[in-house]
Amino acid sequence: MAIRIPNQPAQPLRTAASYPVEVVHDTWRYCADAPEEILDLLIDGYANQADEQERLQARLKIALQARAMVQTLLNAGELFDQGTDEETRVLLDRSDAPPTVAEWRCAIPLVLITIFYQPIGELPQPRTSAPGQVWWIDPSTAQSLLETLHQVRWLDLTLSGEPPTWKVENKTYQNLGANGAAGYRWRSVRT
Repeated sequence: MAIRIPNQPAQPLRTAASYPVEVVHDTWRYCADAPEEILDLLIDGYANQADEQERLQARLKIALQARAMVQTLLNAGELFDQGTDEETRVLLDRSDAPPTVAEWRCAIPLVLITIFYQPIGELPQPRTSAPGQVWWIDPSTAQSLLETLHQVRWLDLTLSGEPPTWKVENKTYQNLGANGAAGYRWRSVRT
């Protein structure tokens, strides 16, 4: 079971203790028993997708939207003008095609989607040099998508009594770059 209610910012994030998964996004608070139920509220018709490939495409679509928005917000900082012409081109690219970058040195984090890069995809993962960071969005599963959308600050995710099946840590796609480089800090799921 899942519910969607208007978010009241004055309320603490945890209001529905009977729901183990809670998300705040846009002006709404979503509460559910499972990550898939949250995605059904965020992605119109997600639960009606016939097979896993269609659900993956729906998750990829929201990952691409989130990537574009988060990258745009990161670009709006004062460090944008300090990038090279090539870094600026990559940061401003709004196509759905994944950027091919051998090494990321820019102070602005680069937001990428895991399924395009090795070992899942065909493109090599970029290396980083300080102060560069790569932020990953992982649409592989409903759980990994919600967790990584939280990490890149596209939504706020709270778990209560984190079940053992929730732990998504994918060591293949580590948060590349020193935590806190150029003032951008990672955040983990609050429990």
